Amino acid sequence: MKMNKRNARITLVVMAALLIFLAYVSAFGIGSAGTGAAKNIILGLDLSGGVSVTYHCIRYRCNSRHSQRSQLQMLPRLSLSAPA
Repeated sequence: MKMNKRNARITLVVMAALLIFLAYVSAFGIGSAGTGAAKNIILGLDLSGGVSVTYHCIRYRCNSRHSQRSQLQMLPRLSLSAPA
């Protein structure tokens, strides 16, 4: 379907109005409680915390070679920076 200039302008104005409305809601929210505002988003423990990994080894398979190989595989995946 071919869009003429009038339809293109209407679409542009509607999309711009929608973008402005969504930006306003994100900044200030709706109503006196500010429903939908970004300031009302509460970060959970998962977002502000970290991850703990415990590696268990099966007794008959566990030796220093397996342990060292596992450590070498895990180290690049870990962030060694101290938590804030």
